[in-house]
Amino acid sequence: MTLPAPDVSLRAPRPRAWRPPDDWPWRIALGSIIVVAVLVLVAVVERVTYRGDVLPGVTVDGVPAGGHSEARVLHDIAALARTINARTVHARAGTVSLTATARRVGLRLDLARTLRAARHDGRSRNPIDVVAGVVLRRLRNDHIPIAVTYEANAIDNLLDQWQRAASKGVRDAAVQISPNSVTVLPPTSGTGIDIAAARRALTAALVARTPPAVLTLKEAHVDPAVSLAEAEQAAAAARRVLTGSYTVHSDGHTFTITSAQLATALGTRVGAGRLELTIDADRLGRTLEPQLGPIGAPAVPASFDVHGDLTVSVVPSSDGRGPDLAAAGRAILAGHRTITVGLAASHPVHDTAWAQRLGITEMVSTFTTHHPCCAARVQNIHRAADLMNNTVIEPGQIFSLNGVVGPRTIARGFAVAPVYYGEFTEDVGGGVSQISTTTFNAAWWGGFDIVEHQPHTIYFDRYPMGREATVNYPYLDLRWRNNSQHGVLVRTSYTDTSITVTLFGNREGKVVKEVNGTCRVGPETDTANDPRCIDVIATVPIVRQVVPCPAKHAADDPTNICATLKAGEQDDLAAGHAGYTVRFYREITQPGKPLAREQYYWHYDMLPDVVLVGAGTPPPTTTVPGATTTTTTPGGVTTTTG
Repeated sequence: MTLPAPDVSLRAPRPRAWRPPDDWPWRIALGSIIVVAVLVLVAVVERVTYRGDVLPGVTVDGVPAGGHSEARVLHDIAALARTINARTVHARAGTVSLTATARRVGLRLDLARTLRAARHDGRSRNPIDVVAGVVLRRLRNDHIPIAVTYEANAIDNLLDQWQRAASKGVRDAAVQISPNSVTVLPPTSGTGIDIAAARRALTAALVARTPPAVLTLKEAHVDPAVSLAEAEQAAAAARRVLTGSYTVHSDGHTFTITSAQLATALGTRVGAGRLELTIDADRLGRTLEPQLGPIGAPAVPASFDVHGDLTVSVVPSSDGRGPDLAAAGRAILAGHRTITVGLAASHPVHDTAWAQRLGITEMVSTFTTHHPCCAARVQNIHRAADLMNNTVIEPGQIFSLNGVVGPRTIARGFAVAPVYYGEFTEDVGGGVSQISTTTFNAAWWGGFDIVEHQPHTIYFDRYPMGREATVNYPYLDLRWRNNSQHGVLVRTSYTDTSITVTLFGNREGKVVKEVNGTCRVGPETDTANDPRCIDVIATVPIVRQVVPCPAKHAADDPTNICATLKAGEQDDLAAGHAGYTVRFYREITQPGKPLAREQYYWHYDMLPDVVLVGAGTPPPTTTVPGATTTTTTPGGVTTTTG
C-alpha cells in the first residue's frame, strides 16, 4: 500500500507586526524625565557658570552680549548709544529732503534698563521658560532691544513739520485776523506722507545698528486737520473778543488795550481736538510797549550781532518785570472787560540759551537785486525788508514771506504801486515780489528746501530768468524750509536802487551750483552780469498789436488816449514782453550725503506790444524785427501779418 507523499513545500513565515512592549508608556515617561532633568541640570550649571554675566545666546540690538560680564555689555552698548545719539536720519518725500536727529525727537537711551533686561533673559522664575530657553538660545539668539524713550510730543511735532514740508495742496481751514477784519480761509485736501508708516520707519532707523541711507516715505491722501465749521466758530469768537477795548490795572497804573492792539496778538491753535483762540503775551507786550514803559522793566530777548568779517555772535538776553499779560490774556478770553493783574517776572522766550543752541555763526548766502530809484514800489520793498529783518528760522521750520510780512495795507505802511494780475494795474503793496525774488535766491543759493514758489507769468529782466518768485497775499506765497541742523538769521539791507537779503547760520559744508547740460556756475550776489546756466528751450517773439482809433473795446484804450491822437499819430500803449520756456538745475553737495539734483522749469507768456493809431489813415504795417503784426479794425475784424 502506497501512502501519499507528504507536502514538503516551504512557505516563508509571515512577519509579525511590531507591538510596543507592555511597559512602553513608562519607558517614554522615563526618557522625558531624563531629558528634562538633563536640561534642568544644564540650566543650573549655566546659571552657576555665568553668575553675574549675561547668559549665552543673548544680543542687544545686534551687539553680542552672551557670556560677557555686565561691565563689558554696558561698555559695548554705550558705544552703540553714542552712535545713535549722534545719528542723523535722512528721508525723502517726493522731491523734498527731510532730516531727523535724536536730539530733535528727545530720544533717550536707558542703558541701565537695557542691561537689566539682558541680564534677566533666561533667568525667569518659570521653570518651563528656563528649560525652553536653554534649547532655544542655542538654536537662535534672544534679541534684547535697547530701551528707548522719547520726549513727549517730540516725534509728533517733527512729523507735523515733515507733513507741512511735504504736503501738496493741503490747507487747514484758518482764521486770518487783522485790526480791521476777521476772515475765514477754507480748507483743501491734498497729498502728503503716510504718518503712521513714517513713524514706524523713523523710530526704527533712529536706533538701528545700520540705518538705511535714505528713508523713502510713502505718499498718502491728507485731509485738513481743521474743518471750515471749526474755523467759522473760532472766527465768531474772535469777532466778539475784538469788539470794544479793555481796561487793565497793574501796580497802581492803568492802561487800555484797544481791539487793534489786541488783534496783533490774537491767534488760533489746535488744542483739545478743536481750534481755539490764543493771545500771545509776548507779542501783546511788544504792541503795548509804549504804554507799559512806566510799569516795571521789560525783558530783553537775545539777539545776534553780525561783525564786519560776517561772523555772528549772541547778544545775551535779560529778564524783566511787568504786568502779567498772560493773566490779562486769559481774562480777556474769559470775557472780562476790566482786569486787575499783578507784576510778574518776565523771562524772554528767546533767551540766551535758545540763541546759543541755534549755532548761528557765519554767512550762508546772500543775494541782491536792483531797481530804479524813488518809485512808489520802492517804499513797499523797504517796508517789507524792515518787517523781515532779524527773522529767525529754527531747524525744520518753514519761512513764509506772507506770514512774516503780513497784509499789505496803507495802515501798515505800504503804498499803492504797479502790479501785474494778468494785466497791468495798481494795488497796495506792489513791488513786494522784488524782495520775494531776492529772498528766494538767497534761500536757493543757501541750499535750503524750496517748499512753495511761483515765478511771474511774464518775464521782467530785473530778475534772473526762471529763478524768481512772485507773491500775492494771502494766496500766493514764498515758503522755504530750514533743512539744516542750525538756526537761520535773516538780515535785510537796501539802498535807493537795490535790496539785499543775507542768510546767516552754518553752511554745514554745503556747496550749491546752478547747472545745465554744458555749464556749472557758483553762487553770485548780483544779477547785473549774471552768467546763467540755463536752457532757453523756446522763445516766443513779441507781437505788435495795432489798434486803430477809436478802440472798439475800452480795455484797448483804458485812459481814452485816442481822444488826444491826431490822424495817423501813434501811441505805444503797452510795451511787449517776449515769451520764454526755460529749464535749469540746482546741484547740492554736502559731506556724508548723496548728491541732490533738482530741476526747475517755467514758461513765460508773451505779451503783445500794443500801439494805438489815430483815426483817418490806414494802420501802419511796421513790425518789431522777427515779430508779427496784429491789426484790429473799427469793425472788429482782426488780421495778422508777419
